[in-house]
Amino acid sequence: MDTGTLVTILVVALVVLVLLFLVRAAGIGRRRPQLRALPPESRDRYISERSR
Repeated sequence: MDTGTLVTILVVALVVLVLLFLVRAAGIGRRRPQLRALPPESRDRYISERSR
C-alpha cells in the first residue's frame, strides 16, 4: 500500500467515527422518557431555591 491509500483509508475511518459520534449525541434511535409537570409544591420550592 502506498501513502495515498493509507491516507484515504484513515480519512474515511475518521469521517465514519465522527458521524457515529454525531448520531449518538443527537440521540437518534433512543426513546425519550415521558415527562410530566412538577407538582405545585415542588415548583414553588424550586423557584424559592433559585431566587436565593
